[in-house]
Amino acid sequence: QEVFSLEEMINLFDLPAVNNSAASFNGDKLAWFNQHYMQHSSLEHVAQHSSHHFSKFDVDTTVGPDFLKVVEVQRGRNKNLAELAQRSVFFYKDFDGYDPKPAKKHLKLELAEPVAQFREKLDKLDSWTQEAIHGALVDVAEAAELKLGKLAQPVRIAVSGGSVSPPIDVTLWLLGREKTLARIDTMLVYLQSLSA
Repeated sequence: QEVFSLEEMINLFDLPAVNNSAASFNGDKLAWFNQHYMQHSSLEHVAQHSSHHFSKFDVDTTVGPDFLKVVEVQRGRNKNLAELAQRSVFFYKDFDGYDPKPAKKHLKLELAEPVAQFREKLDKLDSWTQEAIHGALVDVAEAAELKLGKLAQPVRIAVSGGSVSPPIDVTLWLLGREKTLARIDTMLVYLQSLSA
C-alpha cells in the first residue's frame, strides 16, 4: 500500500518498525502523491488550502468565477496548489500580453476571420453553457474547414494569455461572456497589427 489516509497513517505508525537505513527522497513520487491527494480530497479542503496561493498573485477569488468551480476543473490538471493558483490567475485578472512562444505558433493573421466569426456566435448565444459554446466552436471550425484545435488554441491564448487551460468550452463558460468577448476583441486587434 502506498496511499494512506491521515487516520490510517496514525493507526499504522509504529516507532520500533521504522527502518534505520538511510531514507531516499523522490521528488517525482512526492508530486504524484500531492496530485493524488488534491484529486481525492474534498473540494472544499483543496480550495481552502489553495486560497493563500491565490493571494500571492493579489487575486480576490470572491470577484469573478465561482472559486470552487475553478478549483474543481483545475485540481486534476496541476501538480500542486501553487501551480493550480498560478494557472488560474487569468480567470480573475486581466493580463498585459501573450506568452511569446505559443503566440508565435498559433496567433496567425489568417485565423482572424474564423476567430471573429466564433466571437459573433458567442455573442449571440441564447444561453452561456459549455454545450452551447462547444457547439459554436464546432460550427465555425467546420465552416472554415479547420481542425477544432486550430481554432480553439488561438482562442485559449486570447482568453488566458497562454497555451494551458481547461478544455476551451469549460474555460469560456467559467470566464463568462463579457470577459471572453472583450479578450477575443483584444486578440483580434493584435492579429490585425500583424499585417502592419
